[in-house]
Amino acid sequence: MSLAVVQHPFVATTTSRSKDKDLLLNDWNIHHLHLDIKAHQNHPSFFRRTDDILFVIFQPNAVYFIDILPHENDVWGSKNLIDVILNNWPNNCLVHELFGVMRPEENFSSADRNYLRKAGIPTGIKMGEKLYIGTEILSEAGTSSRSAHKAANICRSARKAAEQINYNPKFVSSIFF
Repeated sequence: MSLAVVQHPFVATTTSRSKDKDLLLNDWNIHHLHLDIKAHQNHPSFFRRTDDILFVIFQPNAVYFIDILPHENDVWGSKNLIDVILNNWPNNCLVHELFGVMRPEENFSSADRNYLRKAGIPTGIKMGEKLYIGTEILSEAGTSSRSAHKAANICRSARKAAEQINYNPKFVSSIFF
C-alpha cells in the first residue's frame, strides 16, 4: 500500500496563515536556533539565518541539545531528530509513545510530514514498531496545545472577573484601595 499526500486548496490557506509560526516547536517542542552571533537586520531580537541550525529542547531544569543540521526543507520533518531524542533520553518524556493505536503500514516522508504539519495536521513518527508523537498537540491553526490551554485559562479568568465586577461593583475598589 502506498501513501501519497495530495494537494488540497484548503492547505494553501492554512499554510499561509502559518508562516509566522514555529510548527516544529508547536508540534514537538523542539526549538531551532540559528548559530550566527549577529542580530537580524530587520528584527534585532532574532539572529541572522545561518546555513546550520541547532535543534534543542528546553525544560525547566535541563537543556537537551539534539543536533546541528543544515537549514534545509527536509530537516523540519526529519525522523532523525526524534531518533536522537529516543537514543539519548528515552525515559525523559521528551516524546510520547502512542499505545493502543493501529500502527501505520508506511511512514510519512520528511516532505509529507512538513506538508501535513503546515496544514495543521500532526503526524506521528514510526520508529521500529512504535509510534511517537510530540509533547505538544499541534492545532489546526498551527499553534501548540499549551498555548491554546493558556489562552483558554486567561479567557476563563477574565470572564470570572467580569462576573465578579457585575455582581459586586465594589470589588474593583476593594482590590486597589
